Amino acid sequence: MAKRTDWLPSPRADQLVMCRSWISVMTVEVRTAWGIPAPQFTELGLLFAAAQELLQKASGGERTPVINEQCREAFGALTGKMRFFKGHFFLVPPWTTRP
Repeated sequence: MAKRTDWLPSPRADQLVMCRSWISVMTVEVRTAWGIPAPQFTELGLLFAAAQELLQKASGGERTPVINEQCREAFGALTGKMRFFKGHFFLVPPWTTRP
């Protein structure tokens, strides 16, 4: 069995935990210090909220093929934005949560 090398967790619930952690760390001061534009941060938050809501629906009594597809698309958008954040904002200094 091949060893997994991707930094992004596979389970969707774990992806949400990671994203929630990122959002909580990125205060206004941190975003300013790291050069994260407000629209990018806002988009991450909106994608997180949409993915979280659709995962709850897909895991609960509202599960339908349409909800499942919407959930898949929402997580595709969220993980794409998370990869963007890591590549554009997290791999360059400063790496501290303090400005």
